[in-house]
Amino acid sequence: MPISVVENVGRRTNNVLALFGDFFIFAGLTFRWLFATFFKSRTWRLLLPQMWEVGVKSVPVIAITGAFIGMVMAVESYNQFRALGQEERMGSIINLSVVKQIGPVLAAVMLAGRIGCALTAELGTMNVTEQLDALRVMGADPIRYLVVPRLLACLFLTPILTIYSDLFGGVGWILCRGQSPGGSRGRHTGCSANRRSTTGKFLKGSSNPSFSGARSV
Repeated sequence: MPISVVENVGRRTNNVLALFGDFFIFAGLTFRWLFATFFKSRTWRLLLPQMWEVGVKSVPVIAITGAFIGMVMAVESYNQFRALGQEERMGSIINLSVVKQIGPVLAAVMLAGRIGCALTAELGTMNVTEQLDALRVMGADPIRYLVVPRLLACLFLTPILTIYSDLFGGVGWILCRGQSPGGSRGRHTGCSANRRSTTGKFLKGSSNPSFSGARSV
């Protein structure tokens, strides 16, 4: 009995380490082809259709999610700020919260949910129907022709989708709290404008290529 337990633990540990090894090999080959073919015209021709799939088709989901997050934060936080007599400060707090944390996280989650599943299903179908084997027979590396363009599309468009999420989050709280009793849209917006420089710094951070690259992988 103890021997079988040790055997099961060893087998599961070996399987987990093998999965990690496969992932790092895949990531290494992806970045190898990325740097080797980045300036080639064929890569950019393959990139444009993926930018449409990853970026343009994701805007409605990002916009709706960001707007409703801004609305929910405005509704839930207004009474707390009003009790302190600081409801005019609500705009800056919500903007900083959305731009600093919620916007990038939601953009990454929506991108992983919509694009990640679609790309995985597409590549899995190509593997089952032996299209990947056909590429190998023709001397083409599937990672170069299939993975690299999709990674580049996510890398370039994740910061833009993050900015859209932040923007619609701000629009959501303005629409919801602009009509609040005891407060005006102009007062909320004016206080939020005082935080413009800080918000700009957070926008630059959320658009960092290394950050978007980590989320894309």
